[in-house]
Amino acid sequence: MNVSKESIWHFTCDHCMGFWSVATMDEWQPKDLYCTHCGKQNTNEWCSCGHKVIECDCKAGCKCGCRKQFLNA
Repeated sequence: MNVSKESIWHFTCDHCMGFWSVATMDEWQPKDLYCTHCGKQNTNEWCSCGHKVIECDCKAGCKCGCRKQFLNA
């Protein structure tokens, strides 16, 4: 048997409020994306742990990766 799993990410454009989705594998983290409606660039400021990257309070050793440059994780 061959089994696979995917995650579906949903996005809303900061510029035109258009909505789109992307199906990916679990390891993918969205960074800079272009809106499928207006074509303008959008930047993801949220970590997989649910915090804004600049506000993340993760501890050293956390696997989310949002601040590993500061935590030596």
